[in-house]
Amino acid sequence: MIKLVKIMANIRIFFSAILIIALFTNCATSYVTGERQFMLISEGEELKIGDNYAPQVTFEYGGAYNDRELNEYINEVGNSLAKKSHRPYLDYHFIVINSSIINAFAVPGGYVYITRGMLNALNNEAELAGVLGHEIGHVTARHSASQMSKALGFQYILYAGLTIDQMYHKSRKSEQIRNIIALTSSVVFNMVSLGYGRKNEFQADQLGVEYICNTGYDPEGMKGVMEVIESLHDREPGKLEMLFTSHPKTSERILRIEKLSKSFKDSSEFANIEGNFNEERYSDKVKDLKHAQLAYNHYDKAKEFFSEKDMVSSVLELNEALKIKDDQAPFYKLMGDMYFKQKQYEKAKIEYEKSIQYDSSYVYAYYDLGKCEGAMRNYGNAEKYYKKATDLYPYYSAALLELGYTYYNTNELQKAVEYLEKSMMYNDNVPESHTILGLTYEILGMYEEAEIEFRKEVALGVEGENLNLAKQKVEYYSRLKSSEK
Repeated sequence: MIKLVKIMANIRIFFSAILIIALFTNCATSYVTGERQFMLISEGEELKIGDNYAPQVTFEYGGAYNDRELNEYINEVGNSLAKKSHRPYLDYHFIVINSSIINAFAVPGGYVYITRGMLNALNNEAELAGVLGHEIGHVTARHSASQMSKALGFQYILYAGLTIDQMYHKSRKSEQIRNIIALTSSVVFNMVSLGYGRKNEFQADQLGVEYICNTGYDPEGMKGVMEVIESLHDREPGKLEMLFTSHPKTSERILRIEKLSKSFKDSSEFANIEGNFNEERYSDKVKDLKHAQLAYNHYDKAKEFFSEKDMVSSVLELNEALKIKDDQAPFYKLMGDMYFKQKQYEKAKIEYEKSIQYDSSYVYAYYDLGKCEGAMRNYGNAEKYYKKATDLYPYYSAALLELGYTYYNTNELQKAVEYLEKSMMYNDNVPESHTILGLTYEILGMYEEAEIEFRKEVALGVEGENLNLAKQKVEYYSRLKSSEK
């Protein structure tokens, strides 16, 4: 028997070693350098991740900026750069996010985002090309896929290490071994991530310069972007996304870009390229956005005052925003939120409907309309608006949750369970939700499932009527089990 245990242990160690070797020999050829790079994610998987994740990114950042002509222009510039990249065959998507934060980023598979705030800060088309070229560089070099592969790889190593350790769980040193394995994996992963992050940014800068030169833009455009960011660090640090704090020093990047630009300008290939800035064209294309930004400056202040419960100041700032530009869906949503806060649901509805009038895909307003109708017990209308919200964004956990509540209130219990459970797939930490689902299970005679949900509500520990009810239910089930014994 002892020999059999030792044989099994040796077999497990062997296969764990094979797993680790397989991980580190699983490589793909880099589209950029032609060298082998560690990769656990295939290109097909990378594209699927992008397709699935892109809607969530758009939603979390406040939605796309509703300006068809501007979006067409950004896609025109972006795709002209992408055609000169190392992966020209991808289906690229360039999306303007409706946020005053100054940022740009890429999602695996060819999704590139740039914020309204970034577009407002730039001075010409060459700078725009610099931003988009840098993000395309992240896509072509598969930086996101590489980082995800590393994360997956270290998780597998940790799992393999723990599997080996479990064979010797009787050893007094087993807990120490587990801790060492976990700590080592964590430290190594952090070192690799931080190191490669810096390297990736420099590589994306280099690729960005290459792509904008090959597309006919002056490489000084990339330097201009860095100078804009550097100046904003001093003047408006709050508008810079935290992302930039994890990048290499801007001054260091400027020096590298200057050297790259000089080498391209001195090369024979660049001799026949005009090196455009297209300042007038850019100015014309973003003039409406820059005008809108004046309104959004007031809107951003209004939101801040609203979060601080200073309704008077919030209304004043929002009215200033509306004087400058009265066709922005977020402005009317915020006005609706103010009325909703005061339980003036009919007035709130009017404002939310204006949001949809100006942007029919503004998903947040449909959710808010559902909340208004639900508050007035118009459950049929509430269901309609929540379903529209989830049609536009299927992962909208709050709308799915409210649909569950709506069906609970109309005694459509099977539908209530369906939507409550679906909501919790995306967000399992919403106070009250577990109590409602527990009560629904109870009515359906699913008592074990009900007890689990009540215990989850208690574990969340958010004070309120639902927590008190959940505690009572947990005590009831505990007494019931004791009496059965």
